[in-house]
Amino acid sequence: MMRSIITLVAGALCVLAVLSPGCKPTVEQGDTIVNIPTQPTEEAVTLTSAGWVAFGQKNYTGAAALFRQAIGKNDIYADAYNGLGWTYLKLDSTTLALEYFDIAIGVNPSLIDGYAGHAFVALALGRYREAIGAVQHIQDAGLTFYVFRHDPTISINDLLLVKAQSLFLLGEYGSAQDVIDKLDPSNRLDPTSPGYIEALAGEIEALWAIL
Repeated sequence: MMRSIITLVAGALCVLAVLSPGCKPTVEQGDTIVNIPTQPTEEAVTLTSAGWVAFGQKNYTGAAALFRQAIGKNDIYADAYNGLGWTYLKLDSTTLALEYFDIAIGVNPSLIDGYAGHAFVALALGRYREAIGAVQHIQDAGLTFYVFRHDPTISINDLLLVKAQSLFLLGEYGSAQDVIDKLDPSNRLDPTSPGYIEALAGEIEALWAIL
Protein backbone atom coordinates (compact mmCIF):
# COMPACT_ATOMS: atom_id res chain seq x y z
CA MET A 1 0.00 0.00 0.00
CA MET A 2 1.36 3.37 -0.95
CA ARG A 3 0.62 5.08 2.38
CA SER A 4 2.79 8.09 1.59
CA ILE A 5 0.80 8.74 -1.59
CA ILE A 6 -2.49 8.44 0.29
CA THR A 7 -1.23 11.06 2.76
CA LEU A 8 -0.26 13.43 -0.02
CA VAL A 9 -3.61 13.23 -1.79
CA ALA A 10 -6.02 12.65 1.11
CA GLY A 11 -7.17 16.26 1.26
CA ALA A 12 -7.48 16.76 -2.48
CA LEU A 13 -10.67 14.91 -3.35
CA CYS A 14 -12.66 18.11 -3.90
CA VAL A 15 -10.01 19.88 -6.00
CA LEU A 16 -10.03 19.75 -9.79
CA ALA A 17 -6.84 20.47 -11.75
CA VAL A 18 -5.39 19.62 -15.14
CA LEU A 19 -1.68 20.03 -15.76
CA SER A 20 0.07 19.41 -19.04
CA PRO A 21 2.13 16.20 -19.27
CA GLY A 22 5.88 16.58 -19.11
CA CYS A 23 8.24 15.43 -21.77
CA LYS A 24 10.28 12.26 -21.49
CA PRO A 25 14.01 12.94 -21.49
CA THR A 26 16.25 11.50 -24.15
CA VAL A 27 19.83 10.36 -23.95
CA GLU A 28 21.42 12.74 -26.43
CA GLN A 29 24.45 14.89 -26.98
CA GLY A 30 23.69 17.62 -29.50
CA ASP A 31 21.85 15.93 -32.33
CA THR A 32 23.58 12.56 -31.97
CA ILE A 33 22.75 9.76 -29.58
CA VAL A 34 26.01 8.56 -28.03
CA ASN A 35 27.47 5.79 -25.88
CA ILE A 36 24.49 3.43 -25.90
CA PRO A 37 25.60 -0.09 -24.93
CA THR A 38 23.37 -2.93 -26.06
CA GLN A 39 23.68 -4.66 -22.67
CA PRO A 40 24.19 -3.30 -19.15
CA THR A 41 27.58 -3.96 -17.59
CA GLU A 42 27.86 -6.75 -15.05
CA GLU A 43 28.82 -4.22 -12.38
CA ALA A 44 25.71 -2.15 -13.06
CA VAL A 45 23.47 -5.21 -12.80
CA THR A 46 25.14 -6.34 -9.56
CA LEU A 47 24.89 -2.91 -7.94
CA THR A 48 21.27 -2.52 -9.02
CA SER A 49 20.40 -5.93 -7.57
CA ALA A 50 22.04 -4.88 -4.30
CA GLY A 51 20.05 -1.65 -4.43
CA TRP A 52 16.80 -3.59 -4.68
CA VAL A 53 17.84 -5.74 -1.70
CA ALA A 54 18.39 -2.56 0.34
CA PHE A 55 15.06 -1.23 -0.96
CA GLY A 56 13.30 -4.38 0.24
CA GLN A 57 14.88 -3.88 3.65
CA LYS A 58 13.57 -0.29 3.71
CA ASN A 59 17.12 1.03 3.71
CA TYR A 60 16.27 3.72 1.21
CA THR A 61 19.39 5.83 1.75
CA GLY A 62 21.55 2.79 1.07
CA ALA A 63 19.41 1.81 -1.90
CA ALA A 64 19.76 5.26 -3.47
CA ALA A 65 23.55 5.12 -3.08
CA LEU A 66 23.73 1.72 -4.77
CA PHE A 67 21.47 2.74 -7.65
CA ARG A 68 23.60 5.83 -8.21
CA GLN A 69 26.73 3.69 -8.26
CA ALA A 70 25.07 1.45 -10.86
CA ILE A 71 24.31 4.47 -13.03
CA GLY A 72 27.95 5.49 -12.69
CA LYS A 73 28.92 2.14 -14.19
CA ASN A 74 26.26 2.17 -16.92
CA ASP A 75 24.49 5.50 -17.26
CA ILE A 76 21.57 4.26 -19.34
CA TYR A 77 20.66 1.16 -17.35
CA ALA A 78 16.91 1.71 -17.03
CA ASP A 79 16.36 -0.40 -13.93
CA ALA A 80 18.87 1.65 -11.93
CA TYR A 81 16.93 4.83 -12.73
CA ASN A 82 13.71 2.94 -11.97
CA GLY A 83 15.19 1.99 -8.60
CA LEU A 84 15.97 5.61 -7.82
CA GLY A 85 12.43 6.55 -8.81
CA TRP A 86 10.87 4.05 -6.40
CA THR A 87 13.36 4.91 -3.67
CA TYR A 88 12.59 8.63 -3.86
CA LEU A 89 8.88 7.82 -3.99
CA LYS A 90 9.25 5.96 -0.70
CA LEU A 91 11.15 8.96 0.68
CA ASP A 92 8.30 11.29 -0.43
CA SER A 93 10.67 13.16 -2.78
CA THR A 94 8.08 13.09 -5.52
CA THR A 95 9.68 15.59 -7.90
CA LEU A 96 12.95 13.63 -7.94
CA ALA A 97 11.04 10.37 -8.25
CA LEU A 98 9.20 11.65 -11.31
CA GLU A 99 12.46 12.73 -12.96
CA TYR A 100 13.99 9.28 -12.53
CA PHE A 101 10.86 7.44 -13.67
CA ASP A 102 10.83 9.60 -16.79
CA ILE A 103 14.47 8.73 -17.50
CA ALA A 104 13.85 5.02 -16.90
CA ILE A 105 10.88 5.00 -19.28
CA GLY A 106 12.78 7.06 -21.83
CA VAL A 107 15.61 4.52 -21.84
CA ASN A 108 13.30 1.49 -21.78
CA PRO A 109 9.72 2.27 -22.92
CA SER A 110 8.62 -1.27 -22.04
CA LEU A 111 9.56 -0.94 -18.34
CA ILE A 112 6.17 -1.53 -16.73
CA ASP A 113 7.45 -0.89 -13.20
CA GLY A 114 8.52 2.57 -14.35
CA TYR A 115 5.01 3.40 -15.56
CA ALA A 116 3.56 2.10 -12.29
CA GLY A 117 5.80 4.36 -10.24
CA HIS A 118 5.12 7.27 -12.58
CA ALA A 119 1.38 6.83 -11.99
CA PHE A 120 1.69 7.14 -8.20
CA VAL A 121 3.97 10.16 -8.41
CA ALA A 122 1.88 11.95 -11.02
CA LEU A 123 -1.21 11.56 -8.81
CA ALA A 124 0.66 12.97 -5.81
CA LEU A 125 1.86 15.94 -7.87
CA GLY A 126 -1.59 16.71 -9.24
CA ARG A 127 -0.66 15.65 -12.78
CA TYR A 128 -3.80 13.62 -13.20
CA ARG A 129 -3.74 13.14 -16.98
CA GLU A 130 -0.23 11.76 -16.68
CA ALA A 131 -1.32 9.39 -13.92
CA ILE A 132 -4.21 8.13 -16.05
CA GLY A 133 -1.94 7.75 -19.08
CA ALA A 134 0.62 5.75 -17.12
CA VAL A 135 -2.02 3.34 -15.82
CA GLN A 136 -3.59 3.09 -19.26
CA HIS A 137 -0.19 2.17 -20.72
CA ILE A 138 0.01 -0.77 -18.32
CA GLN A 139 -3.52 -1.82 -19.23
CA ASP A 140 -2.76 -1.50 -22.94
CA ALA A 141 0.24 -3.80 -22.48
CA GLY A 142 -2.29 -6.60 -22.11
CA LEU A 143 -1.37 -7.52 -18.56
CA THR A 144 -4.22 -9.35 -16.86
CA PHE A 145 -2.44 -9.13 -13.51
CA TYR A 146 0.36 -6.90 -12.27
CA VAL A 147 2.31 -6.91 -9.01
CA PHE A 148 5.34 -4.69 -8.43
CA ARG A 149 8.19 -7.19 -8.31
CA HIS A 150 9.93 -5.49 -5.37
CA ASP A 151 6.82 -4.93 -3.22
CA PRO A 152 3.99 -7.45 -3.65
CA THR A 153 1.59 -5.18 -1.74
CA ILE A 154 1.42 -2.96 -4.83
CA SER A 155 -0.76 -4.44 -7.56
CA ILE A 156 -2.88 -3.55 -10.55
CA ASN A 157 -5.74 -2.77 -8.15
CA ASP A 158 -3.73 0.08 -6.61
CA LEU A 159 -3.02 1.43 -10.07
CA LEU A 160 -6.68 1.24 -11.05
CA LEU A 161 -7.46 3.20 -7.90
CA VAL A 162 -4.88 5.80 -8.96
CA LYS A 163 -6.77 6.03 -12.25
CA ALA A 164 -10.15 6.29 -10.55
CA GLN A 165 -9.00 9.03 -8.19
CA SER A 166 -7.36 10.96 -11.01
CA LEU A 167 -10.56 10.81 -13.05
CA PHE A 168 -12.53 11.95 -10.02
CA LEU A 169 -10.22 14.91 -9.46
CA LEU A 170 -10.72 15.89 -13.09
CA GLY A 171 -14.49 15.86 -12.57
CA GLU A 172 -15.00 12.80 -14.75
CA TYR A 173 -17.19 11.06 -12.23
CA GLY A 174 -18.83 8.55 -14.55
CA SER A 175 -15.46 7.30 -15.80
CA ALA A 176 -14.19 7.16 -12.22
CA GLN A 177 -17.16 5.01 -11.23
CA ASP A 178 -16.53 2.68 -14.19
CA VAL A 179 -13.15 1.91 -12.65
CA ILE A 180 -14.57 1.66 -9.12
CA ASP A 181 -17.19 -0.81 -10.36
CA LYS A 182 -14.35 -3.13 -11.42
CA LEU A 183 -12.61 -2.80 -8.07
CA ASP A 184 -15.76 -3.12 -5.96
CA PRO A 185 -18.67 -4.57 -7.97
CA SER A 186 -20.83 -4.61 -4.83
CA ASN A 187 -20.72 -0.84 -4.30
CA ARG A 188 -24.06 0.97 -4.00
CA LEU A 189 -23.14 4.18 -5.78
CA ASP A 190 -26.12 5.85 -7.41
CA PRO A 191 -25.30 8.62 -9.93
CA THR A 192 -28.84 9.97 -9.58
CA SER A 193 -28.66 10.51 -5.81
CA PRO A 194 -28.09 14.05 -4.44
CA GLY A 195 -24.99 12.99 -2.52
CA TYR A 196 -23.44 11.01 -5.35
CA ILE A 197 -20.15 12.93 -5.62
CA GLU A 198 -19.53 12.73 -1.87
CA ALA A 199 -20.40 9.02 -1.90
CA LEU A 200 -18.00 8.41 -4.78
CA ALA A 201 -15.24 10.24 -2.92
CA GLY A 202 -15.97 8.15 0.16
CA GLU A 203 -15.79 4.94 -1.86
CA ILE A 204 -12.38 5.91 -3.23
CA GLU A 205 -11.09 6.72 0.24
CA ALA A 206 -12.46 3.44 1.60
CA LEU A 207 -10.74 1.46 -1.14
CA TRP A 208 -7.41 3.16 -0.41
CA ALA A 209 -7.77 1.89 3.16
CA ILE A 210 -8.25 -1.76 2.19
CA LEU A 211 -6.27 -2.31 -1.00
